[in-house]
Parts: sequence; C-alpha cells; structure tokens
Amino acid sequence: MKITFSTPPVVVMFVVVITAALSAQVLKMADLQKLYGSRWVVLPFPDSRMTPGSVISVKKNQVAWESDLRSCGAPESVMKTNVSDSGKLEMKGEAEYGANAAISIKGIEAGPDFKKVKKTQLRQDSHGPEGLDRIALGEWFNNPATKLSKTCTDFLNEKDVFIVQESYKVSKGAYTLFDEGNKKLELKGLNLGILKISGGASAKTTADGSLEFDMPVYTAIRRVKRFSDGSLKTLGTPAGERDEVGTVQRIVYGAK
Repeated sequence: MKITFSTPPVVVMFVVVITAALSAQVLKMADLQKLYGSRWVVLPFPDSRMTPGSVISVKKNQVAWESDLRSCGAPESVMKTNVSDSGKLEMKGEAEYGANAAISIKGIEAGPDFKKVKKTQLRQDSHGPEGLDRIALGEWFNNPATKLSKTCTDFLNEKDVFIVQESYKVSKGAYTLFDEGNKKLELKGLNLGILKISGGASAKTTADGSLEFDMPVYTAIRRVKRFSDGSLKTLGTPAGERDEVGTVQRIVYGAK
C-alpha cells in the first residue's frame, strides 16, 4: 500500500498599509481672529502695501490702503521698521482667503481664466510682527519743526482714517488656489491662464501647482491711531499705549 502525504497549502497574507496624506487644517476668518487675538485687526486678505506707517481707511469688511506717512513728510529714519520674534504666532494650518489674495503680490495679475478661482489658502513659512519705533514717530509728530501740509492734515483728520504702527508680515509662503467645487487649481497645463506673473515678481509656480512667493505681504495690523483725536501726541508715553484696534474691529467686522 502506497502512502502519500499531502502538503497543506500555504496561505500567504500580505498586509497593505495605506498612508493617507493629511491635508492641512484650514483656518477661516473666525479662526484667524481667534488666533491673532483681540489686539490685532485681521485683514480681509493679505496686502503687500500694509506696511507699518500706512495710512488706511476702514469700512464694513474693508481695510483700504490709502498712503503712508512718507507722503506727509516722514523721513526714512522714522519709517524704519523693526522685526520681532517675540510676538510670532504658531500657525497650525493654512489661512483661507478670497480669490483676490493671490493677486495682492506685486507682479502678479489676474489672467484671462482668473474667474475660475473662488478661494485661496495661504501657507506661511516665514512670518512675524514688524513695527515702527513709536518714540521716534512721536518725536517727529510732536516736533515744532514738523510741518504737515494742509492736504495731509485734511486727509488724516477724516473720521474713518487711521495710522498703522505695527503689521504682521509674512515674508515667505505659498498660495494654493481652489475652484467653486473646492478642487485645487494647479497652476500648470490648462490652468496657466489663471495668473500673469511678471518677470520681476518674487513669485513662481511650484511642482505641485501652487504659487510660492518670497516678498512681504501683511495679514494683520495693530497699534492703530487716529490723527483727528490728538492721540498721536501721546506717542512714546504710557498714555500712548492706547489705540483704536477695538474701534477698527467694530467697523470692519462688527466685533463687540
């Protein structure tokens, strides 16, 4: 009698590990206001013009750059800014803005297909507060030798006009663009017509289709003052610490 031994089948099990890429947390306007805190006015969208020393006008949902103090004769020694790491925020996500944020960078313009863009997300790689020397600014304003023109004083005396002493600067980052269906618009191929990038722009498209930049844009402002109420005369003193951030927040966002 022949005896045969059968070998049991060998079952090989493969364990497939799928790693899902985690998308960055999206910070909407309410999240940004909470992140920056009550002492900052978050801008409706980043603006490369909103440097410290800017003269702005404010309305509901709008902070408009009008000029800066150089137009009123402020010397470069007063307009010189200082950057501080002490007030740097921890960005745990990408800030969401409207479509126009992408064209707020110098040298970037809307292309023929820009209408595809409905929102943007900003990744902030290098950022922190930047401000004027308030004592130097106060000494210049209050120096009897400082003579502001009538055009300057008339404009500064308007009720909705404020002077910015400190801004939150993003010096390097990237924008990702999205369409109405929340689909990423990669800046290549059929989407090259979305933006016009001039040769002198400090921005470029990346391999993943984002817009990377390394020039300053400003996302928030604080230490804002009114010229009309005489508060600039208190700069450099303890009383000069009071500002109109709360007023601007109420006008722009209806904040309490």
